[in-house]
Amino acid sequence: MTSDLPHHERVIHLQFHAMEEADLLATCQMFNLGAPRGGAAAVAGGLVNRLWRLTTESGVFAVKEMNRDFGDAGYVAWHDRAFTLEQAAFAAGIPMPRPVPVAATGRCLGELPGDADRPITVRVHEWADGVKLENNIEYGADVAVAAASILARIHNLQTASDVTATESLRVFGDEHWRETAERADDIRADWAAQFSSLLPVLAELEAYLLAAHDDSTPLLLSHRDADMKNHMRTPGGALILVDWDGAGPVNPRHDFANHALVWAGVHRGDPNPAIASAYVDAFRAESSVTDAFRSTDLAELVSIRLGWFNFNVRRALGERARDDSDRDAGVQVIRRNVDQLPRFARSLSDWLSLLIDI
Repeated sequence: MTSDLPHHERVIHLQFHAMEEADLLATCQMFNLGAPRGGAAAVAGGLVNRLWRLTTESGVFAVKEMNRDFGDAGYVAWHDRAFTLEQAAFAAGIPMPRPVPVAATGRCLGELPGDADRPITVRVHEWADGVKLENNIEYGADVAVAAASILARIHNLQTASDVTATESLRVFGDEHWRETAERADDIRADWAAQFSSLLPVLAELEAYLLAAHDDSTPLLLSHRDADMKNHMRTPGGALILVDWDGAGPVNPRHDFANHALVWAGVHRGDPNPAIASAYVDAFRAESSVTDAFRSTDLAELVSIRLGWFNFNVRRALGERARDDSDRDAGVQVIRRNVDQLPRFARSLSDWLSLLIDI
C-alpha cells in the first residue's frame, strides 16, 4: 500500500532508512499489533512520508512515519479530524484498508522518542494487497465510474465540518509568495527566476480562491485526494481508496468537480469529456449533490494544486526534506509548474464549461 498527500507530479523514488528495532517494538505495543515476526520492510514510492510493511503475530500492517510539519500547530488536529472520517467510512463499508488507532487513546497518530523536541510520528493501517493506479495513465470510463461511486458514498456519510471556506481554501497571499521569491534569490537558487515569473499567475489563481470564499454552502468532510494514485486494484479486481491523511473539509460541489476533472486527465492536459461525463453521471446517481455547478467550483482543484506547489517550494528550500532527492523533487515540481500554473489560470472557464454542459 503506497502513496501519500496530494500531488500530481512524477517524482524521484527515495532511499529509506531502516526502522530501528526499538521503534518497531514500540510501534507494535502502541498500536497493539502483537509481536513482530522479523523486521519492517521499507516500501518505496511514497512522496511525502516513509512507509514499511510489518508482519506480526496478529497480521500484516502498513506503518507510516509521518513527515511531520512541526511548524504547523494544527497538524495533529488535522489528522484527528481526518481519522474521524476515515473510521466512519470504514464502518460504513467503503472499500479501503482498515485504519488502526493508537490502543490507549483511539487517536490517529502515535509518537516515539525522536531528536530533541521532535518525536517520531507514526500511524498504522492493516496491509492491503494490490496494485496502485498511476496519475499519468488514463483509465477507462468503467474505472472512473467505480471511483465516482466511492466518492459519492463518502459524501453520503454527511460528516459535517464547522470550518469556513476561508479556512478550507487557503490563500497564502502575495506577501508570502514575494518573500519566498526573495529567499530563493538570497540563496541564488537556480530556479529563482522561474519562480519569480509565476508571481502574477499565483496572484490570479489566489484571486479565484478569494472569490470562492463568498460561497456559503455548508462544508463536509471528504477524502480530498481521491485521484488515481490513491486507488488500488486488489487481486480480486476491486477498487479500494487509500491514504486518507489529507481528508478534510470541502464544499461538496468543489470536491465533486475537482475529482471529475482529475479522473478525466486535467493534470496531464485537456480533460477527456467522455470520462468526465461518466464520472459526473455516476457520482450524481449515488450522491445527494444535485446543484448546478457555479463559477468558482474549481476552487478545490486550484487550492490543492497551490498547496502541493507551496510544499514543494519549501522542499526545494530545504524544509521538510528527508534527503537530497526530496529537495531535487521539489525543484522539479517548480519547473513543471512554470507551464502548468499558467495553463490552469487560462483554462478554468473552459473546464468549468465542460462540466456545466454534461
